[in-house]
Amino acid sequence: MAARVEDEALGDLVHRITEDTTRLVRLEIDLAKAQAKESAIRSLKAGIFIGIAVTCALLGMIYALGAVPEEIGSALGHPWLGWLIFGGFLFAIAAICGLVGYRRVMATVKTTKEAVGSFKEDLEWVKELPKRGVERSS
Repeated sequence: MAARVEDEALGDLVHRITEDTTRLVRLEIDLAKAQAKESAIRSLKAGIFIGIAVTCALLGMIYALGAVPEEIGSALGHPWLGWLIFGGFLFAIAAICGLVGYRRVMATVKTTKEAVGSFKEDLEWVKELPKRGVERSS
């Protein structure tokens, strides 16, 4: 009789441990979901603040750059001349950067084509290996 009572007590204990483990796993999953949601909300808020900062910085740069041609034009006595000179300067910078970027893209394309060609050669060599094995054994 005592052994049966111990078996039932042990069975109840195992049952409670199983229920507690299941509940713990569910709570851990709920906690992970809540943390993920909180993290997503924080990231969204941070993104909004970064977007506002970038917008304000961009507007600040535009206004600061607008002061340069105004000063050049005032010094030359013709406001439009300052804008023309500054626009030409920006155009020259754009042309130089565009040329450098174009050359880098073309170099990358050339390197990629060479790598693909090398890969194709290696692939052909690997395809020929079984044929070479057959020729040697003959």
